[in-house]
Amino acid sequence: MAQRQAPSKLRGNKEQIKIQ
Repeated sequence: MAQRQAPSKLRGNKEQIKIQ
């Protein structure tokens, strides 16, 4: 879902890396 949102992609990118 975060991948669809451009703004969330940048901020969520760092958090996603930690989760994965």
